[in-house]
Amino acid sequence: MIEMLRGRLPVLIAVLGSACLFLTACGDSAPQSPVPPPSVTLTAKDKEVWAPAPPDRSAIPVLLYHGIGEESDFSNPDDAAFGVDPGDFAKQMTLLKHAGYRTISLDEFVRFVRGDHVQLPPRPLLLTFDDARADSWIEGDGILRKLGFNAVMFVDVGRVEDGDPEYMSWEQLDAARRSGAGSCSCTPVAVTPTFAMARRRTT
Repeated sequence: MIEMLRGRLPVLIAVLGSACLFLTACGDSAPQSPVPPPSVTLTAKDKEVWAPAPPDRSAIPVLLYHGIGEESDFSNPDDAAFGVDPGDFAKQMTLLKHAGYRTISLDEFVRFVRGDHVQLPPRPLLLTFDDARADSWIEGDGILRKLGFNAVMFVDVGRVEDGDPEYMSWEQLDAARRSGAGSCSCTPVAVTPTFAMARRRTT
């Protein structure tokens, strides 16, 4: 479920037991590897509603996903409530690409919030995944690779350390880190709220 909260700045909060990994187009050397993306065909109505808009670098939308899978893929009903179907995720990403959005890195986002000079695409977007669920990587990597998008993943180190099967393993995280075109950011942070619009600080 994506909620839009207008006029609020995303807060970066340090969190013990979490680590952040910047992902893009990951390889498949890990025990479980990304699957090919589902086919997405936009209707004429889709293209009309999501038609490209004029450039706007005054604000950066932030999207947070918790997991990509069918409801039955989540052992915890609370997690399932925040998950998204793989086909729906692929279509959402395709719509964003059609609308002219391009993803940016966490470093670029932080510099924008601080008011530093940063070169942004005409319609910037920060895409994030919470907790490092395995399905986020396995189901999401293919469509992100296809569209040239990247994302920031915030890792629940406790779940990974405990070997929770629904979360990425250290091997998968290492494969993502090594094969990603972006750099690895290991600052322990989290992003809240679920959806927000960041505006440049003026004071």
